[in-house]
Amino acid sequence: MQEAAGTAVQRRRSRLPDRLRTVRLAPWVVSVVLAVAALVAGGAWAVASPVGSSPDDDYHQSSIWCPPPLASSGCRLVIDASGAVKGAYVPQSVARSVCYAMRNEESASCLRGISDEQLIPYEHIDQGAYPGGYYRFMHLFVTPDVTASIVTIRVVNVALAVLLLSCGLWLLPRSSRQGQAAATIGGLVPLGMFLIASVNPSSWAVTGILATWLAVHTLLQAEERWRMVAASVLAVVAAAVAANARSDSGAYLVVVAGLAGLLHVRTLRTWWPRLAVLVIPALLGLWSFLGSSQTSAISSGWAGMEGRNPRVVLYKDVQELPNLLMGVFGQVWGLGWLDTPLPAVVSSSALFVACGLVMVGFAQMNVTKTLTAGLLLATIFAVALAGLLASNYFVGEGIQPRYLLPLIPVLIGIMLTGTTLSAPVALARPQLVVFALALTLANSVALFTNLRRYVTGLDVTSPFLNRSVEWWWSTGPAPSDAWLIGSLAFAVLTIAPWILTVRPAAAEPARPDATPPAEAQAAA
Repeated sequence: MQEAAGTAVQRRRSRLPDRLRTVRLAPWVVSVVLAVAALVAGGAWAVASPVGSSPDDDYHQSSIWCPPPLASSGCRLVIDASGAVKGAYVPQSVARSVCYAMRNEESASCLRGISDEQLIPYEHIDQGAYPGGYYRFMHLFVTPDVTASIVTIRVVNVALAVLLLSCGLWLLPRSSRQGQAAATIGGLVPLGMFLIASVNPSSWAVTGILATWLAVHTLLQAEERWRMVAASVLAVVAAAVAANARSDSGAYLVVVAGLAGLLHVRTLRTWWPRLAVLVIPALLGLWSFLGSSQTSAISSGWAGMEGRNPRVVLYKDVQELPNLLMGVFGQVWGLGWLDTPLPAVVSSSALFVACGLVMVGFAQMNVTKTLTAGLLLATIFAVALAGLLASNYFVGEGIQPRYLLPLIPVLIGIMLTGTTLSAPVALARPQLVVFALALTLANSVALFTNLRRYVTGLDVTSPFLNRSVEWWWSTGPAPSDAWLIGSLAFAVLTIAPWILTVRPAAAEPARPDATPPAEAQAAA
């Protein structure tokens, strides 16, 4: 009896793993969980720094409060003796909120002495340098409460990124989702997470360029009509977002559309009507690039360094260009106003993941993929080098990694496409585990460091964020709670490539009483 009972228990236990393998969450449940995790992870970054913390926020915030064209913005204008519009009156907290910038040992406590009600004249404001659509849209969220308005704008940017990127990944054929999800997440830590959750127009540049890539990548390989229509709509919307952010992102739209067409050149031969949709992002990009004075600044240079030998500048810049790419992953360059250096564990982990994904992509290479990835990498370096040489700058001056960031996830995404669309590059389980652990570590430490810089200043090294707090929001979770919640949410997000892994359908086991096909034919 005991032996029989023991045998029955062992059988039940042996069946348990098989039953667990058959448990599958509904796809919509998985999508909702991942979207919520992305919103929470981005929201943590949105509250991890004070008003004015992203690069040139005094300019961008003022341009949001008084959007172009300045003469019809509704703001009180600053006019010189000749009658020319020089600026506008904006709240003091909008223009002067960067009082802590470049002093990373000081917290953001200086914001307490700045008024929301007092208007001051300010000339560092957009008058055609940027496309302007970003500023006009964000002006819709402006209220008398400057702090609440800034947080709202950041959350809106996070929500927009989650919406567009989730749609882009969901529309992809199932076989392509794992690699593109890994490229999207792996290319955004830490700089992308910080910028997307900011009021900087670079938020829209990163979101729009990456979503455009996902959309056109889907469009040029989809077979179902509904998928093609949805991808076309997403491509136009995402391109419009990028085109209204910055003029350089307009140029990137042309690059992404062109290289996507090159990567899928065989598809274009047989599905030439898709070419019409592919042209729209490129046209929007040209409109953005040619329609703002930011373009002329890029081509002619800023206030450059005189007296430097151009040959020496070129020689040194070519050697140091990789620093700009590594800056995307937190190395050399800091967050914020470049005044928040990140620990080495952040850059080493994030860069390790990015390089690892690229190396995985080398498992499947052909001429078309090699040419596409090579041209994009050459474009990234050419854009950086052209900007540096136009002003006689060395690497570290003028051109920042955030200008190149929108193309980095796209480059990784191209590397993770297969030589045939039906068999893309796949990540093994050990690789997925390392991917999740390394990125979770990088994001968590970067988020903690960013919080520490503003809550107390980097002169405080305590591992407890809630001690000796000098600055924090008047409402909401404590600093340590925001860090913990954001870190856990991002950890959930990193399992997306694992969930999206395409597993071959298991062969149905033969029944013991089944008749082999050969014997059945013989009997017949």
